[in-house]
Amino acid sequence: MLLGERYSFQDGGDENFTSNGGFIMHVKPGDLLTFEAYKKAMKAAAAQIKPNTPFCIFSEVQIPDASKKLHTFKPFLVVGSPANVVLPLLKELKGSKKLTSHGLCALEGGKISLTAKTGKVDHGKLKSQAAIFKALLGKEFHHT
Repeated sequence: MLLGERYSFQDGGDENFTSNGGFIMHVKPGDLLTFEAYKKAMKAAAAQIKPNTPFCIFSEVQIPDASKKLHTFKPFLVVGSPANVVLPLLKELKGSKKLTSHGLCALEGGKISLTAKTGKVDHGKLKSQAAIFKALLGKEFHHT
C-alpha cells in the first residue's frame, strides 16, 4: 500500500479488506470502553491478520477495566484498524494519546511483523511490554 492510498472495502460481513488484500477489522466504540473489551477486540483482530493489515500505535492510553481500575499502555497498539478510525474513539480515554506510528502488519513465522508507513515502530518499547502484548494478542512480535 502506498502512502495516501485509500482503503477500499468489499461487502463481506464483518470482514473488510484493503485494495491489496489486507484485513481491516474496524474497532468499534465499545471495544475501547474497558480493558476487557479492548483485549477481546485485539485478540480477535490478531487472529485474523493477513498481509497488509493496518495497525496504529499511540504514545500512551489509559483504559479502565470493569472495576474502574485504570490500565496504562505505553505504547498503545491497535491491530486491524487504521489510525483515522481509532483516533476519534480515544476521546473518552485518558493519556497523551499521541499517534506515534501507523502502517501495515503481517505474520512472519507466526509472529506479528509491523512496518511503519509514518513514524517509527519503537521495537524496544514493544519488547519491554512483550508479556502484556502476548496476553492481549495471543502472538509475539517479530522484532527487526
